[in-house]
Amino acid sequence: MKSPFFIFLLAASLCVSLYAQLSPEQVEIVDKALQQISSLHEHDFSVHMVSPELGKLFAAQIKEQSTKMGMPIDLSVEHFILIWKDGKQDCQVKLGEATPMRDMLEPQANNMLSSTGIGKLLSEGTFMALRQTADYLKGNQDNIKLENDSEANWDFAGDQDLGSFAGQNMRRIRFRIKKDNGSLIAFIAETEEGKRFRVLINMQQTPDGSIFYPDRLKLDSNMNVNVQGIKLPQTINAKFTNYEFDQK
Repeated sequence: MKSPFFIFLLAASLCVSLYAQLSPEQVEIVDKALQQISSLHEHDFSVHMVSPELGKLFAAQIKEQSTKMGMPIDLSVEHFILIWKDGKQDCQVKLGEATPMRDMLEPQANNMLSSTGIGKLLSEGTFMALRQTADYLKGNQDNIKLENDSEANWDFAGDQDLGSFAGQNMRRIRFRIKKDNGSLIAFIAETEEGKRFRVLINMQQTPDGSIFYPDRLKLDSNMNVNVQGIKLPQTINAKFTNYEFDQK
């Protein structure tokens, strides 16, 4: 009869083999891809963001708030300016030329951007969504495996002990890393309730290769995500240009 201690060791070894599904080389591949995203916030920077969906949402919120004050305002958004400095994010808006009295309305629009919580929503819907995705995948490395190794990409997946993401219990996750630059380019999460969240991302890097940053982002979700009472659009497209990094 085998001793209880032997049985304990056998069970422990089975658990290790069950969850240690990535080779050391694959762990390094995933680590580097996630580090590209998380390390962006180690730098102070500003960037212009164009998002049709978030621009329309902001314009609708401005019209709703201004209508309550008896002065409905119709405006268009040229781009947002996202600023990350000393661990905090700020947001500004540049109004489109079609906006009547643009020079006069722009300061008011920026005040409402911060007071209505839309600035926080812009953060939650873009850079923070990326960072949360990277943190979530980092916390689940023991529960994923390499699903496909093609000429262009590595595909990883997991379907056990995935915990929660965006407040939802996960049933299955998949993500793709591009081989030519080692960047995460896609993440898909499926919840136990049948909800779905997808991120498509394109990463670039500075000429010296020291900083990776997204220049395009697409979020698709049928989850109900609210930030300070404002519902995020189920599809968000964003293009990022004019990065400026502060040299420390």
